[in-house]
Amino acid sequence: LQAQVGFVVVSFDPERDTPEALKAYSEKRQLDLQRWTLLHGEPDDVLELAILLGVKYKKEPQGDFSHSNLLTVLNQAGEIVHRHIGLSSHLEDTLAAIRQAAQGS
Repeated sequence: LQAQVGFVVVSFDPERDTPEALKAYSEKRQLDLQRWTLLHGEPDDVLELAILLGVKYKKEPQGDFSHSNLLTVLNQAGEIVHRHIGLSSHLEDTLAAIRQAAQGS
């Protein structure tokens, strides 16, 4: 039995990214909600998660957020097993880490 791979996106902006806004975003992007989880939370909780994952972000004067471009792969125990920094197209190592984490190894 192979594990289902899931993806989690966490919002930095609880004021604008309400549950309704995240639902509309998922519908617009046609995300399979069996595989994608879009989260928002209290600012202190989001900050704590960002610190744990090594994500840096800040609110800009116009209201948008700048943030690290970081993909983090967790294994089934919730441990970080891989990080991909940046938006480069070289994602082979990240894909291999996702496959390995999904297999439970």
